[in-house]
Amino acid sequence: MEHKMDEILNDQPYWSQTHTPVDVVVLPSITLESDEDFMRVPGLVHKEERHLFTTLFLRNPELQLIYITSYPLDAAVIQYYLSLLPPEEAVPFNPEAITERKVPVDGHDVSIIEFIPKRFYNVCLHDMEEIALADKLSKKYAIMETVKSLLRKLEPSYMLCYRTSKVEERISHDLGLNLIASPSRLDHFGSKSGSRSIFEESQIPFMPGTSLVHTVKDLAATVRDLIASEWKNQRTLNKIVLKLDNFSAGGGNAVLDMSSLLKGRKDVPSAEEVEKHFQHLQPPYSDQNANDYLRFVPECGAIAEVWAEPAKGGQLTSPLVQCMISATGKVSVISSHGQVLDGHEYAGGCFPAPTSNHDKLYTYAEQVGKVLRDKGVRGHFGIDFIEIVEPTECGGTKWSAYAIEINLRFTGTTGPYLVLRLLAPGEYDRNKGSYAAKSGGEKFYATTEGMKSNNLKGVTPRDLLDLTQIFPELQWNRNTETGTLFHMLGGVDKFAKIGVTCVYNTAQEAQDQLEKVREVFQTMDARAALQKRRSQMESKVAAPATVAAATTTKKAGEVSGEDGKKRAQTSSSSNSNSAAKVASQMLPTSVLSTEMLLDKKDDKQLLQMITGDAKTGGLVMVAPGIMLPPTMHSPLLTTV
Repeated sequence: MEHKMDEILNDQPYWSQTHTPVDVVVLPSITLESDEDFMRVPGLVHKEERHLFTTLFLRNPELQLIYITSYPLDAAVIQYYLSLLPPEEAVPFNPEAITERKVPVDGHDVSIIEFIPKRFYNVCLHDMEEIALADKLSKKYAIMETVKSLLRKLEPSYMLCYRTSKVEERISHDLGLNLIASPSRLDHFGSKSGSRSIFEESQIPFMPGTSLVHTVKDLAATVRDLIASEWKNQRTLNKIVLKLDNFSAGGGNAVLDMSSLLKGRKDVPSAEEVEKHFQHLQPPYSDQNANDYLRFVPECGAIAEVWAEPAKGGQLTSPLVQCMISATGKVSVISSHGQVLDGHEYAGGCFPAPTSNHDKLYTYAEQVGKVLRDKGVRGHFGIDFIEIVEPTECGGTKWSAYAIEINLRFTGTTGPYLVLRLLAPGEYDRNKGSYAAKSGGEKFYATTEGMKSNNLKGVTPRDLLDLTQIFPELQWNRNTETGTLFHMLGGVDKFAKIGVTCVYNTAQEAQDQLEKVREVFQTMDARAALQKRRSQMESKVAAPATVAAATTTKKAGEVSGEDGKKRAQTSSSSNSNSAAKVASQMLPTSVLSTEMLLDKKDDKQLLQMITGDAKTGGLVMVAPGIMLPPTMHSPLLTTV
């Protein structure tokens, strides 16, 4: 048991690469500090799709995946993820074989959608209330027996979640699953004040700040003391940042410009003056004012920190270091990412981090990891840093880095990194800060959480997959292990935004490709492009179907009597229906059964015409129940 837990807490989970029988339940619940946070972020519920990279774990034929969501997953989204797998790891998938079973729970139907028989289930609660998924599940607890019935009673089996709370712990316990996360009782070490205490114990640099308090008056007093301390050390204080203690990401951070309060004065302002100055703070959300923010202080607690700013001519970046603590206590640094922040919140990033001092950052991260390990933390965590590079008087540069906070959970960088590991297997070299693919050469990527464009409004996931066949910039190339990958596809039609990751052989190529994708979305006419594509597909299908019907009619004419006429009519109708069916399924992962296409020579020619441009990507089912990705250098029919 312990040995397998040690393997599973590696940066490449063992079930994704072996034939080990295992059940995995994914509960991608976004647990935030208040329901208000859900309502402030449009489409936040669709972040439940962040963990859909786990569908790639199905490359292990002995793995069963149960994915719990608020809304039904789109079959086109599942089809897309499975289409990314290389030919030797292809997973059988037939959209026509999907089944859905309704289970009444407290007067409300819950769906059990079986995407792949006995292997991949989506347990859908049909509940779009803006609260955490785990809380919804706890309200419909009768569904737990249904989820239990899907499990194969294997030991061990696991539950993955975004962030651990007591609710997730209760659910995993009642399902009899190992929860891959640290106990919720250790959550404090991922808070703002808890992070500072860990940094201090780890003896690594972190920004000057205050202790945790729970009243606005006390917060003003601690800020006054921070001003006095900075002045005593002859440091200029232009800005501070107030942080609500238990808020995740940057949702609890407010910047306060101190210049109007401190400019020209030699005496330290009183706590009363500081509290009055709080009215000038900039809350994290545009619909908040200062009082809206400060009312959270008694409930959540707050600290204050000096706002980091580089000297003139200097540069500030925000790298994140991902780490793992195994069940046996081994601390591993697994990657570094540069972060793009929207205010204080993660909006995207790049891999690896463009830092000039990887080794120092990793040393800091390992020191933190060892302290967390000794306190009982296990699993995945990330550390946010601020890195400053400033010019020196002698013409050189000065490097410094400060730890900002610890994330005891999956971060926004976790999904893209694991997808890279699964689609372009390789090794991360911590000394160089680079990732070398086994196929040869280094890999880099640029990613964004939500690329927005009004042109995506009304574009369904299935439409998007069609668009990948129209625009080369949107495609993934299995041979070169480069191209564009999408995530969080489920809300694209309603919210006109989507997650995008571009993987290439240099950092500049990856960033350039991300901008090309943005340009495609900003300039394309999706409706016109889709209509043109589908018209072309219908034309390709119609011509050979007509020829096939004529050929069959001619052959039938050689058979005398009514029997010949009936055969001709039946064959002609069969060919027309087959053509129409193919035309309706012209997707990046087209499902073409052998019964539908290969029973006649003319249908085989039809398949050749349809897949003649398969060099650009796509899937075709070339035998009943077997889906094979095309190679990039030969037509699909070489496998038929």
